[in-house]
Amino acid sequence: MIIKVVLLVVLAIICGIVSLVAFILFLTNLKEPSKRNTWLIVFSITFVVALTLGIYLVVKAVTKTVQKAVEVGQVIEEKARNFDSDLAKIWIDDRSYLLESSNQNKEVLFLKSLEPDSFKGKVPSGFYTSFGFRDWYRCPLVYPYSMHCVDGMNYGQLSDDRDVTEFTMSYEGRELQLYDITGFTFDKNIMLIKKVKSRDLYGDAVNEVYEFVVFHFADEQEEKFDTEEALFKRAKALDFKGDDKLMAIREYDALF
Repeated sequence: MIIKVVLLVVLAIICGIVSLVAFILFLTNLKEPSKRNTWLIVFSITFVVALTLGIYLVVKAVTKTVQKAVEVGQVIEEKARNFDSDLAKIWIDDRSYLLESSNQNKEVLFLKSLEPDSFKGKVPSGFYTSFGFRDWYRCPLVYPYSMHCVDGMNYGQLSDDRDVTEFTMSYEGRELQLYDITGFTFDKNIMLIKKVKSRDLYGDAVNEVYEFVVFHFADEQEEKFDTEEALFKRAKALDFKGDDKLMAIREYDALF
């Protein structure tokens, strides 16, 4: 291919030189019709050939350059895409090791034991092993519920993940109107929650007022109380079998 291009360039140069010489001879023989016409024909032919070859070579060079630029652009784009993908994987908190048969996590085993009968054998493994992405955190609870946090684990929001099949960087869980959760505990049937009811801001100081909620997993009904004592009194009446104290979200995450 390179040899062909070189030959065409040489031929174009030769034709250009011959065309120039013929044009000069044409001008010097204007008064002699026979010689003038001969050199005009030579000039016309060589000029057309040189011009055609020149245009062809320029177009070929531009096409090749554009093609090369496109190929380089595609390589760069592919590398950037792979880089973004690899970078994203760094931020994914995937704890698949929690399900390793040789050493299954105790908290995961406990959560599995609490699965409603209607969901037995249908829970995606990612529900128990996906713990968020970058500054978004997630902790599994009794299926299909999970706790979500953003920018730290101080406050959480309850989510219903029954329609989620892929738990990776993002998903579409149904967020419930139970947010600003700071403490909780649960058994198979209910979840006891401490959440922020209101905040009063005074400069840098934050005064939080809390409320306490009994959340029923079966029908998502809520019972609200003003004190933790009243919360646990109601839990006892409901034959609650979970812990007798509330746990911070960060403490719960440390169990996995």
